[in-house]
Amino acid sequence: MTTDINNSAPKGTDKKPLTGRRVALYIVLFFLTFITVDMYFLYTAKRTHTGVKVDNAYEKGLAYNKVVDAAHTQEKLGWQSEISYQTGRLVATVTDKTGKGISGAHVRAEISRPLSGDFDRTVTLEESQAGQYDLVTKFPAKGQWDVRIYVKWKEYSYQKRQRLIVR
Repeated sequence: MTTDINNSAPKGTDKKPLTGRRVALYIVLFFLTFITVDMYFLYTAKRTHTGVKVDNAYEKGLAYNKVVDAAHTQEKLGWQSEISYQTGRLVATVTDKTGKGISGAHVRAEISRPLSGDFDRTVTLEESQAGQYDLVTKFPAKGQWDVRIYVKWKEYSYQKRQRLIVR
């Protein structure tokens, strides 16, 4: 009894032979699909992300050691602060390490949206009582806001960033 190797496929299945042309076609289709999906991701990323801009990024990178030194100096001061926004008032409270309010300082605040620079602004807060600085202001939109205060008192500098939720 002899069997024919070419006829060993089950009856009813008509498989086309795998040729070099067919393999090349599969490879080309694979890469075309891959490139199409990547182009879609690129288009979506460019359309939806506004990007992050940093002015003078190179110079800021070179000055990073100064930033680290200033952070160590600020830590040694032991000052504490709290930033809040309620009933139309932005309030910053600044105290020394004993809890006494720091009076007579110059306080400015940079207000910004985390993902958009459309409403960024800088304001000066006025002292309303010892260690408390405030400003009547209205945020143009509800949501998350970053507020960074800069305090100058005598020869000392202090800064703090806090995220606020405006409802």
